[in-house]
Amino acid sequence: MEHGERTSGETRQEEGAANSSRWENGRVLTADPEELRRVVMEEAHYLDKLARRIEALVESQARLSRRIEIYIKALGILPSIGRGIAGGFGIFLGATLVASLFVLILTKWEAVPVIGEFVKRVLDYIEHSP
Repeated sequence: MEHGERTSGETRQEEGAANSSRWENGRVLTADPEELRRVVMEEAHYLDKLARRIEALVESQARLSRRIEIYIKALGILPSIGRGIAGGFGIFLGATLVASLFVLILTKWEAVPVIGEFVKRVLDYIEHSP
Protein backbone atom coordinates (compact mmCIF):
# COMPACT_ATOMS: atom_id res chain seq x y z
CA MET A 1 0.00 0.00 0.00
CA GLU A 2 1.37 3.41 -0.95
CA HIS A 3 1.71 6.27 1.46
CA GLY A 4 -1.41 8.25 0.49
CA GLU A 5 -3.84 5.30 0.29
CA ARG A 6 -6.20 4.32 3.12
CA THR A 7 -8.24 1.23 3.73
CA SER A 8 -11.97 1.53 4.16
CA GLY A 9 -11.56 0.61 7.84
CA GLU A 10 -9.10 3.47 8.41
CA THR A 11 -11.42 5.90 6.63
CA ARG A 12 -14.37 4.74 8.75
CA GLN A 13 -12.30 5.05 11.92
CA GLU A 14 -11.38 8.63 11.02
CA GLU A 15 -15.01 9.47 10.19
CA GLY A 16 -16.10 7.80 13.42
CA ALA A 17 -13.55 9.78 15.43
CA ALA A 18 -15.00 12.98 14.02
CA ASN A 19 -18.54 11.89 15.01
CA SER A 20 -17.56 10.49 18.40
CA SER A 21 -18.04 6.92 17.18
CA ARG A 22 -15.51 4.25 16.38
CA TRP A 23 -15.31 1.09 14.30
CA GLU A 24 -14.43 -2.18 15.92
CA ASN A 25 -14.42 -5.48 13.99
CA GLY A 26 -16.44 -3.95 11.18
CA ARG A 27 -19.10 -2.50 13.52
CA VAL A 28 -19.70 1.06 14.46
CA LEU A 29 -19.77 1.87 18.14
CA THR A 30 -21.29 5.24 18.88
CA ALA A 31 -22.76 7.08 21.79
CA ASP A 32 -25.13 9.06 19.58
CA PRO A 33 -28.42 7.15 19.06
CA GLU A 34 -29.32 9.15 15.93
CA GLU A 35 -25.98 8.32 14.35
CA LEU A 36 -26.43 4.66 15.23
CA ARG A 37 -29.96 4.71 13.78
CA ARG A 38 -28.65 6.24 10.54
CA VAL A 39 -25.94 3.60 10.23
CA VAL A 40 -28.39 0.80 10.93
CA MET A 41 -30.83 2.19 8.33
CA GLU A 42 -28.03 2.41 5.73
CA GLU A 43 -27.06 -1.18 6.44
CA ALA A 44 -30.71 -2.30 6.27
CA HIS A 45 -31.12 -0.51 2.94
CA TYR A 46 -27.95 -2.15 1.61
CA LEU A 47 -29.09 -5.60 2.80
CA ASP A 48 -32.52 -5.07 1.22
CA LYS A 49 -30.91 -4.23 -2.13
CA LEU A 50 -28.64 -7.24 -1.79
CA ALA A 51 -31.60 -9.52 -1.03
CA ARG A 52 -33.46 -8.24 -4.12
CA ARG A 53 -30.40 -8.89 -6.28
CA ILE A 54 -30.07 -12.40 -4.90
CA GLU A 55 -33.76 -13.08 -5.57
CA ALA A 56 -33.32 -11.83 -9.15
CA LEU A 57 -30.32 -14.11 -9.59
CA VAL A 58 -32.23 -17.10 -8.25
CA GLU A 59 -35.14 -16.39 -10.60
CA SER A 60 -32.76 -15.97 -13.53
CA GLN A 61 -31.08 -19.27 -12.69
CA ALA A 62 -34.48 -20.98 -12.50
CA ARG A 63 -35.46 -19.65 -15.95
CA LEU A 64 -32.14 -20.81 -17.36
CA SER A 65 -32.62 -24.26 -15.83
CA ARG A 66 -36.07 -24.53 -17.41
CA ARG A 67 -34.68 -23.57 -20.83
CA ILE A 68 -31.84 -26.07 -20.56
CA GLU A 69 -34.36 -28.76 -19.62
CA ILE A 70 -36.44 -27.93 -22.71
CA TYR A 71 -33.37 -28.10 -24.95
CA ILE A 72 -32.34 -31.44 -23.47
CA LYS A 73 -35.83 -32.84 -24.07
CA ALA A 74 -35.73 -31.47 -27.65
CA LEU A 75 -32.40 -33.21 -28.24
CA GLY A 76 -33.95 -36.44 -26.97
CA ILE A 77 -36.36 -36.44 -29.93
CA LEU A 78 -33.54 -36.34 -32.51
CA PRO A 79 -32.88 -40.12 -32.47
CA SER A 80 -36.58 -40.71 -33.18
CA ILE A 81 -36.48 -38.31 -36.11
CA GLY A 82 -33.34 -40.01 -37.43
CA ARG A 83 -34.95 -43.42 -37.18
CA GLY A 84 -38.01 -42.15 -39.05
CA ILE A 85 -35.91 -40.64 -41.85
CA ALA A 86 -33.82 -43.81 -42.13
CA GLY A 87 -36.96 -45.98 -42.21
CA GLY A 88 -38.55 -43.85 -44.93
CA PHE A 89 -35.38 -43.94 -46.99
CA GLY A 90 -35.18 -47.72 -46.56
CA ILE A 91 -38.79 -48.18 -47.70
CA PHE A 92 -38.09 -45.97 -50.73
CA LEU A 93 -35.01 -47.98 -51.71
CA GLY A 94 -36.79 -51.28 -51.10
CA ALA A 95 -39.80 -50.31 -53.21
CA THR A 96 -37.51 -49.13 -56.01
CA LEU A 97 -35.61 -52.42 -55.92
CA VAL A 98 -38.80 -54.49 -55.97
CA ALA A 99 -40.24 -52.45 -58.85
CA SER A 100 -37.05 -52.77 -60.88
CA LEU A 101 -36.96 -56.54 -60.28
CA PHE A 102 -40.63 -56.74 -61.32
CA VAL A 103 -39.89 -54.90 -64.58
CA LEU A 104 -36.82 -57.09 -65.20
CA ILE A 105 -38.88 -60.26 -64.71
CA LEU A 106 -41.61 -58.91 -67.02
CA THR A 107 -39.06 -58.32 -69.78
CA LYS A 108 -38.00 -61.97 -69.51
CA TRP A 109 -41.63 -63.17 -69.69
CA GLU A 110 -42.32 -61.28 -72.89
CA ALA A 111 -41.37 -64.40 -74.86
CA VAL A 112 -43.91 -66.62 -73.05
CA PRO A 113 -46.77 -67.27 -75.52
CA VAL A 114 -49.86 -66.87 -73.33
CA ILE A 115 -48.93 -63.89 -71.18
CA GLY A 116 -46.36 -62.39 -73.56
CA GLU A 117 -48.87 -60.04 -75.19
CA PHE A 118 -50.09 -58.78 -71.79
CA VAL A 119 -46.50 -58.21 -70.61
CA LYS A 120 -45.71 -56.38 -73.86
CA ARG A 121 -48.64 -53.97 -73.29
CA VAL A 122 -47.57 -53.36 -69.65
CA LEU A 123 -44.00 -52.62 -70.72
CA ASP A 124 -45.19 -50.24 -73.47
CA TYR A 125 -47.40 -48.47 -70.92
CA ILE A 126 -44.46 -48.12 -68.49
CA GLU A 127 -42.14 -46.77 -71.21
CA HIS A 128 -44.65 -44.28 -72.66
CA SER A 129 -46.41 -43.13 -69.49
CA PRO A 130 -46.08 -39.41 -68.64
